[in-house]
Amino acid sequence: MAPGNPNRRAAEFVKTGAYDYHDLRGSVKFHDRGELYIGVDNLFDKQPVFSIVGAGSVGAQFDSIGRYIYAGFRVGF
Repeated sequence: MAPGNPNRRAAEFVKTGAYDYHDLRGSVKFHDRGELYIGVDNLFDKQPVFSIVGAGSVGAQFDSIGRYIYAGFRVGF
């Protein structure tokens, strides 16, 4: 932390244990040209650790959305 940061010691007190998310995705291909897919991120709707921000400077460290279901169809020409 930078010496001028008034919260420089705050990181010393933030402790989290092991944290797992479960994601599933499946797909079916059609005639080598199409693909249908469906998936679920954060299958068990695990809530983020209290007082932890979901997004960091490089990317999200904790899921801040909750369960997320998606589906799509991809076609090649």
